[in-house]
Amino acid sequence: MSLTEKHQLTDLVPSNEVLLITGSIELPDHGNASAVLFNGTTFQPFILTTTANGGQGTLSGMFVQNPSNFLSSKCK
Repeated sequence: MSLTEKHQLTDLVPSNEVLLITGSIELPDHGNASAVLFNGTTFQPFILTTTANGGQGTLSGMFVQNPSNFLSSKCK
């Protein structure tokens, strides 16, 4: 995903982008997340989901209004 502010330069992710990772992701300091952002060095919770009874939820789909702003030109 493109960013409006750059992060620290890494070999894995360009400084003006982050990687959106979805699934059941356990983050040591945050618990379980359905989606996280990765900048090449750290993971940040992005989407947390729960079921109606308070259990762990899941992400079944995503959509964006303007894909050209959401995805890197390298991914298209």
